[in-house]
Amino acid sequence: MTATSTATLTIPTDLYNQIKTLAKSAEQSEPELLAEAIRALEREQLRNRFKSIGLGSDTEVTGANSEDWLRVNWNPDTRG
Repeated sequence: MTATSTATLTIPTDLYNQIKTLAKSAEQSEPELLAEAIRALEREQLRNRFKSIGLGSDTEVTGANSEDWLRVNWNPDTRG
């Protein structure tokens, strides 16, 4: 069984009503629905991270110096 914690949220009434309606139509409890939505948001954010050096705006690391930067700064033991 997954460990759980209790949280109290203050949200607009219309949003709470949407949660209740969606949970009922999905045959889930409200906490299950919210947990699923948070996990989906987390997955989406992970997908949207830069996937390659040089795709973002960075004044330190550029496509031209990325190999040099990696040689100095990258440590495979600290990947996470």
